[in-house]
Amino acid sequence: MSLQAIREMRLQRQKPGVVSVVVGQVGKRHKSDPEVVELAPGAQPRLMDWRPLVGCSVCFYQLSDDTNLMNVAFDMALAAGAKPMGYANRKAVGALCTFSNPEDERKLELLLWQGMDFLCK
Repeated sequence: MSLQAIREMRLQRQKPGVVSVVVGQVGKRHKSDPEVVELAPGAQPRLMDWRPLVGCSVCFYQLSDDTNLMNVAFDMALAAGAKPMGYANRKAVGALCTFSNPEDERKLELLLWQGMDFLCK
């Protein structure tokens, strides 16, 4: 589970559905998920190659208290050309894209809450 795994997918002309960038430790079942990028404590996102996320829809999950790491990861993904969809932390969720229908935004927010719970297992 890394940007390298997504890079390998892209080299095979595959594009991930929605990539989850996770700041903190994910549950064991997600360690091998190629669409989950885990940034564990001490990660250095400025040294990572974020180009595999060009054109990919990305949701950002903050499972740890490291807000700085989350902000840097977000900036790096955005600079690489990722399409941010939403973010979630323990206290809030929010859409990072525009919806013409407010109901669609509420659906995304529900999915983000569910994603927070799912990624912890």
